[in-house]
Amino acid sequence: MKEFKIFFFSFVLITFLGCSNQLYKVENVPQNRIFITDSLTAQPSYEELIVPYRKSMEGELDRILTYNPINLDQKGLNTTLGNLVTDLMLQEGNIIYQKKHPNEQINAVLMNRGGLRRTFTPGNLSVRSMYELMPFENEAVVVTISGTKFYEMIQFLRASDRRHPVAGISFFVDSDDKDFFVNGIPFDESKNYRVLTNDYLQKGGDQMQFFLDPIEVEYLNVKLRQMFIDHFDGMDTVRVDMSPRYLEKKLK
Repeated sequence: MKEFKIFFFSFVLITFLGCSNQLYKVENVPQNRIFITDSLTAQPSYEELIVPYRKSMEGELDRILTYNPINLDQKGLNTTLGNLVTDLMLQEGNIIYQKKHPNEQINAVLMNRGGLRRTFTPGNLSVRSMYELMPFENEAVVVTISGTKFYEMIQFLRASDRRHPVAGISFFVDSDDKDFFVNGIPFDESKNYRVLTNDYLQKGGDQMQFFLDPIEVEYLNVKLRQMFIDHFDGMDTVRVDMSPRYLEKKLK
C-alpha cells in the first residue's frame, strides 16, 4: 500500500508539472575563470594517475623510425623536403588506392608549402619528428578533376610565389602552354586526373579553387602523418629523388 501511495503521488506530481504553462529559466549561472599558468600547482593524485600514460606516450613519440643523411628543407625551386613528402604520398597513396581500384592510379600529388611545419638536419627521424612536421589532423584525399581544372592547377602553381611541393608532374614555370608531363606522359586536357592532396586543400584552402566542385572525392581514411610514420618505420635510410618538377627555362 505504501508503494502505491508513493507511485500515485509521483504520477500526480509529474502530471501537474507537465501541464503547467509556466516557463522556467536560469536567472544566473555562477562563473569562475581559471587561467592555466605556471602558478597552478600539480595535484599529486592526478600526477600519479597520469604518469604511466605520459611515459608510454613519450616513449612512442621518441621511437626512432629511420635515419636522414641530408638537410631536409624548402630551399630552392625543387626542395629536398617537398620532393620527399610528395613522392612518399604518391607511393603510399597508390598502395592504398589500388587496393580498391586495382586498374587505376593516382596521377599527381599537391601539398601546400605551409603545411610542412619544420625542417630537418641530418640525424634520426622519430615519431615525434612526424608530429612536428605535420601537427595538423589532415587526411589524405584523392580528388578527380577534369583536364581543364588540372591545367588551372598548373597555372596556379606557375603564378604562385610559393613553390608548393608536387609529385608526378613536371612543367616549365616561365610558360603558359600545355606542353608538360603527368607521370611521364604528355598532358591531355580531354582526360580526367586524380590528384592526392589533403582535406584542407580539397575544400579550397590556400586559394586552391580548382579543387572545388570536383568530379569525385575519395578519402583514403588515413592521416597524412600516419602515412609518413608507416612508410619510414623500420626503413634504414631516407632517400630523396631530386628529379625536378619545377623547370626554370623552356628552350625557345
